[in-house]
Amino acid sequence: MVHYSADGIIISTPTGSTAYNLSAGGPIISPEAPVYIMNPICAHSLNARAVVLDNRRTLEIVMEGGDQVLSFDGEALSNFLAGDVVRIRKAKEETVLIKFSKESFSSYFAREDGKLIREVFDEKKTRQDRILSLIEEQDIETQEELARQLQLEGIP
Repeated sequence: MVHYSADGIIISTPTGSTAYNLSAGGPIISPEAPVYIMNPICAHSLNARAVVLDNRRTLEIVMEGGDQVLSFDGEALSNFLAGDVVRIRKAKEETVLIKFSKESFSSYFAREDGKLIREVFDEKKTRQDRILSLIEEQDIETQEELARQLQLEGIP
């Protein structure tokens, strides 16, 4: 059991580990790792740190003080009182994501060609924008259709 006294707490998946969790000093986790990250926001203790937990467990967050607020990605605010419990578990369904690059997750952080991470990000963003335009323009519905169209367009 972990006890935090903090302004808030972030529960993140590995995919979300490079967003708000990272900004709050949390770890970067490989997208394939089957874990959650539990990270305090502005902890009221020097010893409070992010914890990485197996995602097969159900997380329980017990509200110790009254008048607490819960938010999911900045949306859908819910109010809680002292003693209320929030349970978080991995969904049975999984989201399929399109990978826009053949590069591994770790190669994003360690480039041998000397490019700055920002330059790499800008290149990837341009490519992603073009792919999304193709999907819309060509009414592409499957990954196979997308792969064929990318080959025809000469997009690596």
